[in-house]
Amino acid sequence: GPKKAFRFRILLIDEVDVFFTKDFYGSTYNPAMKFKGPDEYALVEYVWKNRETCDYKSVCASAPYAALKRKFGPNNSWVLSHAVWQMMLAVPQIEEHKAEFQMINVGRGGYKVAYREHGKLTTTKWKGYLTDFAYIQHVEDRFLSKRAALDIVGITLTCGMFSYAHIPACGFFTHVMGVTGTLSSLNYYERRIVREDYKVARLTPTPTIYASTSKEEVFARKAGIAVSFTKARHYQAIREKIYQYAMKRKQPVLVFFDDNKTMHEFDDSNDGKTLRDTLTIKPSIMEETTYDKDKVIEASTLAGTVTYFNRVYGRGLDFRSRDRGVEERGGVVVLQTFFSWKLTEETQIIGRTARQGKKGKYEMLLNAEDLVNAFKLSLK
Repeated sequence: GPKKAFRFRILLIDEVDVFFTKDFYGSTYNPAMKFKGPDEYALVEYVWKNRETCDYKSVCASAPYAALKRKFGPNNSWVLSHAVWQMMLAVPQIEEHKAEFQMINVGRGGYKVAYREHGKLTTTKWKGYLTDFAYIQHVEDRFLSKRAALDIVGITLTCGMFSYAHIPACGFFTHVMGVTGTLSSLNYYERRIVREDYKVARLTPTPTIYASTSKEEVFARKAGIAVSFTKARHYQAIREKIYQYAMKRKQPVLVFFDDNKTMHEFDDSNDGKTLRDTLTIKPSIMEETTYDKDKVIEASTLAGTVTYFNRVYGRGLDFRSRDRGVEERGGVVVLQTFFSWKLTEETQIIGRTARQGKKGKYEMLLNAEDLVNAFKLSLK
């Protein structure tokens, strides 16, 4: 017979340094499918309402289970048995789980369960029946309609678990390739895994395709690192830089803070209040609960705007300025107000400006007190 065409299977790893975090390299990919409908909802709801007293046998003897057993057929009852076991395992974790999520408004009066992942809130993460129970709880609390919950809650069938770390051993891929903007920042162990486990024999730095100028030329006037010796002076330095670029030069300024707490502390400080009173355009804050993030990102590169971010947003966001006047004034300004423990993070934050051959400026403004605490130093 005719020979089948051989297809190469290629594994492409985007942002290699991120791949080596515990959320990927130290975790598993668990594909699953979900059966949803009134009958499936009824079974999960039964377990939720009887969570204090029910056990495996009582659930299997319930009316919702019997209805689903007729629906699935005798040959597929194992799916229901497995689902009930999973629900029983989830029940003791319900109280602890309440501290792990929050309900956020996703527009049009709708609410979804959100988990913190990589420092951001995501509504796509799922923690099995704990997430289903959370939705049913919020139906009871009238945050969510039952009609909306019927499209979410159901019986889950796990289709497997795949370890990211064991991908090379499966022999499934004929070629392994990766992309990262922080190739030179990979540590010894990460490079060893790439070379020995994933059999990536060649590492190739690729020049930019957008312009002939290098980052060094783009940042020819880079001010480098400025260290203030008190928190008050640190805040003052941040305020002065923002005023210098946003008010005097009408450049957009992206300010990256260590976390949300630090970001709000600065915004609520006297220096933050002074900026709100004096700047033509008041500073915006972007955090996990910000509703329309795309609009905030788009507005952050307009002339004279100031936007505060926590460190999580220093990666992956594309800040494009389409304002010709911004480019003529020197481009987007990035101010990093904390010390990065990993060079990859600093590289990524720098990369939020001077994108695709555009002009830009980056400065790091540090507080000596933070460095002393972090490195256990003494100023004596």
